[in-house]
Amino acid sequence: LFDHYGIAVLGFDVVFAEGEMRDYRAVARGDRDMAAHFNRHLRAGGILKGESKYYLSTAHEARDVEQTLAAWDAAIATLPARRAA
Repeated sequence: LFDHYGIAVLGFDVVFAEGEMRDYRAVARGDRDMAAHFNRHLRAGGILKGESKYYLSTAHEARDVEQTLAAWDAAIATLPARRAA
């Protein structure tokens, strides 16, 4: 999903910033409004995601994974229009 939309992923969170994400300073320059927008769309898709890190669990079934992927895809799809605004 992220390759398709050209979004870099760092660890267990998504940071909306230009350049390579290598350290705290790189993460700190991230677009917090864009991250909040993204996180709201994940929650709207039924994914419990706070404003920071995303924690993974092994206690899910295939349908949970499918729901998660669908919610991420839907949230990512909202980003290009928001960036252009």
